[in-house]
Amino acid sequence: MLRKAVREKKPAAQGGPMNEFRERPQPDVKESLQTVLSRLPDFVHEFYGMLFAEHPGLRPMFSDDMVQQRNNLVTALALVAKYVENVRVLEIPLRELGARHLAYGARPEHYPIVRDTMLRAMRKVAGPEWTPAVDQAWADALAAVSEIMMLGASEVGRNLAA
Repeated sequence: MLRKAVREKKPAAQGGPMNEFRERPQPDVKESLQTVLSRLPDFVHEFYGMLFAEHPGLRPMFSDDMVQQRNNLVTALALVAKYVENVRVLEIPLRELGARHLAYGARPEHYPIVRDTMLRAMRKVAGPEWTPAVDQAWADALAAVSEIMMLGASEVGRNLAA
């Protein structure tokens, strides 16, 4: 779903919340993602295990089909890694994704929880291969993704309130 939107949509105009992140050189985020994905069962177990144990109220927002949930997560992370040097390409599909997350019950306070839990799971699964530079690059990328998704959700929220 996010992959399809990237192919079909044109990038947003210059500017926006992702510009500052995009303009900095990034360590090899793609390589670090491959490290995590090479341990995919562990990553999925760690991420969703930590998320649902620490925040059980979030569980109903996620599909019971954990295979599909895993596939969605992997696709999204792969796209972030692919476009880490030009994340503006993802702005429109991420806004749309944020808007769709309203229907699942996502609220602004949930985004940092999911982002930080994902980062902790990636860090734990990658082990010593996860350097401080890679950690910071992923923290920045996931923060940018969260920010754009929240913008999309807030735009829909404003339209519903009007």
